[in-house]
Amino acid sequence: MLGLVLIGVVAFFVGHVGLTSRHTGVEEAEASPRTNLVRLRWRPDELLPAPSRGHICVTSAPHGTICAAFAAGERPADSLRREVARRGLRLQASLAGR
Repeated sequence: MLGLVLIGVVAFFVGHVGLTSRHTGVEEAEASPRTNLVRLRWRPDELLPAPSRGHICVTSAPHGTICAAFAAGERPADSLRREVARRGLRLQASLAGR
């Protein structure tokens, strides 16, 4: 039950700043014709250690919303990479603006 509530809360706050101390949402992911590949563009701050804990989420048409929590000092990109891999998906990422 608590898991469903948490999923609902995360889904509500996707795209909104302030989910916890820090929330970051990478640009919408692009689904590849290969259904196990998720492409996205990192913002520069997602590749740096976070000053406080938070969540990072990405939405992909075939895979839905994927969120991962990160701790202070952890790079948000690393936590999202682990969550994508945990779901059996592959991540192809580049830096936003390039």
